[in-house]
Amino acid sequence: MDTDRIEIQTPEGVNLEMTLAGLGSRAAAAIIDTLIIAFFVAIVLIAFADSGGSLVINIMRIALPTVLFFGYHLAFETMGRRQSPGKRALRLRVVRTDGSEPGNVASLIRNLIRIVDFLPALYLLGIVAVFSTTQNQRLGDLAAGVVVVMEPRPSDDFAVSWPSFAELPEGWDVSAVTDDDVAMMRQFLSRRERLDNESRRQIGFRIAKTVEAKISRPPMQMTSEQTIETVLKLKEMRG
Repeated sequence: MDTDRIEIQTPEGVNLEMTLAGLGSRAAAAIIDTLIIAFFVAIVLIAFADSGGSLVINIMRIALPTVLFFGYHLAFETMGRRQSPGKRALRLRVVRTDGSEPGNVASLIRNLIRIVDFLPALYLLGIVAVFSTTQNQRLGDLAAGVVVVMEPRPSDDFAVSWPSFAELPEGWDVSAVTDDDVAMMRQFLSRRERLDNESRRQIGFRIAKTVEAKISRPPMQMTSEQTIETVLKLKEMRG
């Protein structure tokens, strides 16, 4: 279905086609995350089981599980790979509607509205919203301006080959290259043969300059496409 995919044009002029996460994959990820949260909530409740029944203790018993629930999602969406364990297992990622990585404010908004999506129970409002919106967004996604997409597997539509020169150079640090950069490079390399020469040269040059600003390497001469190929292969090898 057309509504299951979204096409975004990056500032570099590359159209990124992403597969929107459906209700099934989102629900499976949510179940994994809920089980993990439930484990930690159980530990908290057990810890307070023999602490008496004072007002403070009773408040803690109610508040801590709630804080764990919201803190869990917010923490994973604002640190590291910005994926909860459930989303990582299902290869799901939250991105802005322009394809960029959401900031901390967007993640905060998305997770604060999670309580509304949960109403009246079991994410009923969120499920209705996913079915009702063209980009499979729950209310929190709409408010934060984000969508949930499925990460492509390396073999989905473009397998990265060895760069078009003898072998990979040494001494490259590509750790600052983001997942969005990787998606952009893969998309360009998969479509470059269909571009006219001038468009291919210009887009390749802009993408190469974008990633060159984020990498450290010994001085060397190579074309824009060789730079893109090398960075992408190194990211694939090192993760």
